[in-house]
Order: sequence, then structure tokens, then C-alpha cells
Amino acid sequence: MKRKIVGVFVCMLFVTSIIPISLASENNEKNNLNESEPEFEVGLAPGVFSSIPLNILPFGELQISIRNIGDATAHNIKLINLSADGNILFNSRIIEWKKDIEPDHKLREGITGMFMGFGRFNISMTVTCDEGVIGTGRSSGFILGFIMFIP
Repeated sequence: MKRKIVGVFVCMLFVTSIIPISLASENNEKNNLNESEPEFEVGLAPGVFSSIPLNILPFGELQISIRNIGDATAHNIKLINLSADGNILFNSRIIEWKKDIEPDHKLREGITGMFMGFGRFNISMTVTCDEGVIGTGRSSGFILGFIMFIP
């Protein structure tokens, strides 16, 4: 009789230890399916740009390049912060592009604002989307008056 009780007890311990492990593995598999989200590479597009609002120069406006390196589509991209340090003066505002970026695709959009200075500068950018993902990037360049050179 004691052997039967010990045997049942051992079986109960074995069964109760297996059940939570199998449930946990099922939950992990379900969670891994939902973990995909966008992720950003942010920077300035290389080139020569002008910040004069008039179209009297052959250069275009300063452009930010945002690449989605994540696994999900990013909806309604918004530039929430643009800051510069170095020999540059600027005014800019929050920009919402209302565009989506598919995984492994790139968005190049202009940054509205006036930039002026002389010498090297660094610009830090922060973008977000409806999914709540935040991406930051930092680029450097050279400015001569209203003309910017981004390598």
C-alpha cells in the first residue's frame, strides 16, 4: 500500500512538473509571433542642399532618410525632434509625413526650415510611428551660408 501511495505521489509530481513547462513553451511560441515591430535607421541623405526657401538655386531641400529594418510596417512616420550643434543656426518644426514604410524599405523626405551657418555641424533626429517605436540618428556635414554639404 505504501508503494502505491509513493508511486502515485511520484507520478503526480512528474505530471505537475510537465504541465507548466508545456504551457510555457506554447505561450512563448505565441509571443514570438507578436514580437515583430518596425525598427529605424535614421540619417540625412547625402548630397548638396540649400535651405533658401526660394527655388533660385539648383539644389534641393535637406532630406532625412528613414529605413525600416524591422519586421513590421511602420505607420504614419513623424519627426519629433531635430537638434543641431556646431556652427549652424536653424528653425524647424515637427513634421508628420502620414506615410507608411514597409520592412526593408526607405523613406526620403524633405525637412522644412531655414538653416544658415559656416563650418562643420551635427544634426540629431528622432522619429516615431503609430506603433510607438522610436528611432534616432545623427549625421554631420558642412554648411557655407545657406548651402549644406552632407557626405
